Amino acid sequence: MTAEWNSDRLRHGAERRATVRLMYYWLGLRRVGTLPAFADFDPRRNPVRWDICFLIHAAPGQAAAFEHIGDDVHAPACRTGEAALSPDRVAPDSLLGLALEGLETVWRSRLPYRRDGSHARDDELAVRYRSILLPFADLNGDPRYVLGAVSHCIDAADLARLVAIERAGPIPLPPAAARRPL
Repeated sequence: MTAEWNSDRLRHGAERRATVRLMYYWLGLRRVGTLPAFADFDPRRNPVRWDICFLIHAAPGQAAAFEHIGDDVHAPACRTGEAALSPDRVAPDSLLGLALEGLETVWRSRLPYRRDGSHARDDELAVRYRSILLPFADLNGDPRYVLGAVSHCIDAADLARLVAIERAGPIPLPPAAARRPL
């Protein structure tokens, strides 16, 4: 994505909600007590741009490999020219690497994994991102696919302030407000 993207407020708002829209689509495909089947996934009905998505497939007895990495998710370190890039070989500080942080949790728990945060680039700008990983099953009900999406924007704000806000956690409730009756 380019720096101009940050100034386009309509697209910025839509991208921030991309992970939520994708989660609702996944929930709509899900059956009671089971993962949604990847055969039910229709890319034409995908509510987010395919450029911010990636798809990982783990065939029985084989290591997981990417089947798709969207153009907006690619980092220069990921363009190796290999036919199937393994999630294990993605640089952890790249946008894709940050989005993949919960991959093992998704395989193990069979539950979605959402994440948002910021990351410092080499040029001292902050990249704010939101990501989601969604497990899908094959026709036998075994988890074989993970569909992911990550949206991001470049933030020229003071990086030290962003880090302090993230470390502070939730805003504490003042003691006087806690004693007021509702």
